[in-house]
Amino acid sequence: MTRINNLNAPNFSGLRDSVATMETHTPLGHSSIHRGGIRVASAEGLLVQGSQRVSGTLIVSGEEYVDGVLNISGVLVVSGSTSITGPTQITGPFQVDGTTVISGTTTISGDVSLESDLIITEDGSIRLGEVQIRSGVGGSGGMSAPNKITLQTPLVDILGALGVSQALVAKAAVSFTGISSAPPGATTVPLVLDVSSGRVYRG
Repeated sequence: MTRINNLNAPNFSGLRDSVATMETHTPLGHSSIHRGGIRVASAEGLLVQGSQRVSGTLIVSGEEYVDGVLNISGVLVVSGSTSITGPTQITGPFQVDGTTVISGTTTISGDVSLESDLIITEDGSIRLGEVQIRSGVGGSGGMSAPNKITLQTPLVDILGALGVSQALVAKAAVSFTGISSAPPGATTVPLVLDVSSGRVYRG
């Protein structure tokens, strides 16, 4: 003879409530792991649709992709190589303590304060508009311009030799100091100034 279970009995009522609770509750809603860890080995990995907070250390041994905006309010310490291929904008102070190599074109729209030497290598030069200051080999260099170079200063000191291969125009007084006399027996060639043309000729 088959026995009919009484669902109103105390034992069956408790089992019914337990099954209903397991079917409707969220098992990971308020869970914590004190020892060990949790491993997610699916193809999609760990999907977080809300916020994620890490109060300890986050160690990433692979690659990390950020498709949106990465906001960092603290200190970002990078000990390895850093590669940036897109536009980079820095609005705060920027300090570089190591050696910096810039191989592309650099545009500076603000003022530049130079507190040390500006060293130009043998193949380098400085262009100021159409004026070019070149660095040469063996300590030699030069300054060139398509038309002329004007030095607006009360005094220009030339401590070494001055070689002029084209016209030299002086609109003010020119003084020569420290010129030694010709040695005995040497043929002296005086200079003659033509006031009408403003030219200097050998006598």
